[in-house]
Amino acid sequence: NYNGLKDEKNQGGAAIHLINYWIICNNSKFTSCTAEASASGGVYIYLSENINNPISFYDVTFSKCSAIHGGAVYIYKSEDNDIKFTLCSFIENKANKKSEVAGKNIYGGAALFLQVTGSEINKCTFTKNIGSGVKIINEFENNLKTIKELDSLISIENCQWIKNQNHQFQFPL
Repeated sequence: NYNGLKDEKNQGGAAIHLINYWIICNNSKFTSCTAEASASGGVYIYLSENINNPISFYDVTFSKCSAIHGGAVYIYKSEDNDIKFTLCSFIENKANKKSEVAGKNIYGGAALFLQVTGSEINKCTFTKNIGSGVKIINEFENNLKTIKELDSLISIENCQWIKNQNHQFQFPL
């Protein structure tokens, strides 16, 4: 369990910060983890190379985590790695509703901010997240091919969305 952690170094991921490394996270809780000046209050993963292991979250709860973007989770993946979220809960996470840098698409994704070429999100619950619950963008360093050119799949299936009265969902694909 990760509770009340802060990203003091402004590097992203108050609880977990991984670069070119994989994770299997089961039956865990991330509560009130914050990154006030960076990405992801909970888990930050940056993959610029292919790793031969999956990134998997199973039965993980993210609640009241916050960041500029990717309130609970931020993942950047430029190579073809497996990323799966199954039976996860995202509750009252928060991310900025607009960009702090003109012309940049780096904001939102209160639950998930995925800058990836493929992923699977299955049987997850998204409850009262503020700042577009899930955001997927198709912008990569080094002018990589787009998701369409890579023939990749981003799948969101069998999920439940519960919003508060003042929130609108945004899915900029």
